[in-house]
Order: sequence, then structure tokens, then C-alpha cells
Amino acid sequence: MNVLAVIYYNSVCDYSQMLSAPSISLKIPRTYVAVGETGLDYDHLHNILREAGYKNVSIANAFRRRDVVGIMWQDAVKHKYDHRCYHVKSIIKNVIQNTENITNKDKLYENMTSYYPDLQCFAKQWSSSEIRIIDPSKPLIVKPVGFGAFAGSGIRVVSNMQEFRDAIASIHKNQRVVICEYITNPLLLSSLEYKKFHLRMYLGIAAGANFKWSLASFGKIITAAKPYENSNFDNPAIHDTHMKSTVRNLYYPDDLSVDWNNVHLLDKQMIEIAKCAAELMRYTAASYPESKYGFQIYGMDFLITDEYKVILLEINHHCGFLDVTGNPKDKLYSEFSQKLFQWACDEFVFYLEKNAV
Repeated sequence: MNVLAVIYYNSVCDYSQMLSAPSISLKIPRTYVAVGETGLDYDHLHNILREAGYKNVSIANAFRRRDVVGIMWQDAVKHKYDHRCYHVKSIIKNVIQNTENITNKDKLYENMTSYYPDLQCFAKQWSSSEIRIIDPSKPLIVKPVGFGAFAGSGIRVVSNMQEFRDAIASIHKNQRVVICEYITNPLLLSSLEYKKFHLRMYLGIAAGANFKWSLASFGKIITAAKPYENSNFDNPAIHDTHMKSTVRNLYYPDDLSVDWNNVHLLDKQMIEIAKCAAELMRYTAASYPESKYGFQIYGMDFLITDEYKVILLEINHHCGFLDVTGNPKDKLYSEFSQKLFQWACDEFVFYLEKNAV
């Protein structure tokens, strides 16, 4: 939260009485605000909500009139930097708070391994002080955690102690560091040109008394730029999987090109991991004070080994919905947007609407 938002939030926002008023709990206003720049085709969201009887109002009008809207739909980045998002009072909002149990990498690892030790969904991890020698055939990943650590920024693959020391020295002073084993047997497919890849799946969580979670049955495939080699670990074109290195939109499960038995095996593992991660949020996640109910969509990143074992890489607060064509109206991406919005509305918006009290 920036300084301006803090000033506005502390000096003006106190909606607890408004949100507990009987008139609010009995009827949800049939209006909504939709703001953000997530890269999705928002026409589908507008169509879904309008068909459900909601009327779109601009954030400027909602902010100026101080009206209570039924639904506030925004992206997490917009919520942090546009102070108006703190002042538009809503019944349902698609952003929640107190999520560090899963969005902080080291807390996620600590919580999952402590509460679900039999799940074994992570690569092995160590603290930096535990590293004394590195086998070149068993490289490690150095991951920054905290300030500025997102979208793979600052991650280094190291195969000797000098590279390790250089990677540690590059970590920002406000960041912590996580050391983990590098998976050297990723699943490689001819349909993906034998490039390393990870799956970006979508986990939704509704906070508070109406706690609920859901993992979307579809997602995106994110690849490296070049075919995989079990060497040249300092070459990000081979070993880093990012949106910018994925040359076209690829979707799970349609573009994975494996038999449905293996898709079912992957789905079963991802659902179990998602269930455990969501449970870590049951008693901590909460809606923001300017809204009565809240939910949020998170990006779960999974690596698949050649034995079809699912490895959880991280859970992202910022989902990164952008398509690689740069055109949200691209036919396939527009269809993806429609599926995502419909799933989010069915699982969370209309669920919270139905259970509002």
C-alpha cells in the first residue's frame, strides 16, 4: 500500500458499520465496477454480470457518489496504487488480504511441509548457510523472496560455489533467499519442441465465514525459449520458463499432448496440493474493510517431471494473465478469458451472492 493510499485509508475509510447495516445484508445492489489491466478480454466479464442483472458503473462515479456497489472487480496491482479502490464500498470484492501463508515462498514451503509432510510436492530446500559444496551434476536454484521477487526475477541456477556466492551477493538487501534443488528430469514433449515448461493454474479462495476454494480445470503452459539441455545451467533461454519466452498461447490440458490417463494423474495431484494450500488460508485470509465479502484468484505454478510427478514452484499473488500475442481479442485468448471469468463468477461471485447474509 503506498503512502497516499494509507493516508486516505486511515483518515476516511470506516465501512464496518455500513456493511453490517440490515439493509445491506438483505439486498445486494445490482451494480458493479470493473477496473484493471490484467490483459484479459473484459467484454466477457461485462456480459456475464449484465446477464445476471448487474449494471456497470465507472470507478469515478462510484468513488464520487460514495455509493455501495454489489461487486468490485479489480486487479491486485490496481488495488495497491489507485486509492479510489479503497473508497468504493462493495459487498463482494475480488481481492482479499492476509495471504502471506501461501504467497510468501518460504512461508509456503514451511507451512506445507509442516502441516502436510506426506504430500512431498516441493523440490528439496536448504538455507544458504547449509551449502558447503555443490555437485556440478546436481545444480541448485537460488530464489529471492520478498521485495521485488516476482515473475521469476532474480532467480539463478548455480552449479558451483563461485556461481552460488555470486548469486547470493546479487540478492537485494530487503530480500531473503531460498535454496532448492534444480529438477533435472522435467517432462519434455515433442508438441512443445522439447522445451522445459511449467503449468500456470488458477486457485480461487473465498475468505471468511463463506470460505471456499476451487482449482480451475484449465490453465496455461509457459515454456522456455529453447529446447532443454541438462547442461548450460547459466543459459536462461534453456532453463527459465516465462511468458516472454513462450512464443504462442498454449493451454492446459489441450496443448499438453499427453493421454488422458496422465492428465487425470496430473489433475489429481494438483487438486490435492491446491486443497492443502487453500486450507492454510481458512483462518487467516480476510476481506478488506471496504467490502463485506472477498475472494481472489491466485496463480499456482507447477513443474512436471518425466515421471508425471507434480512439483509446486510457487503461488503468485499477481496472476499474470497477459497473452503472448498482446491482443486480448485473439480468438483463443478471448475464449480463455471467457472460461476464466465464467469459472470465477460461478464459483465465487454468485456463490457469495447466494450466501450473503
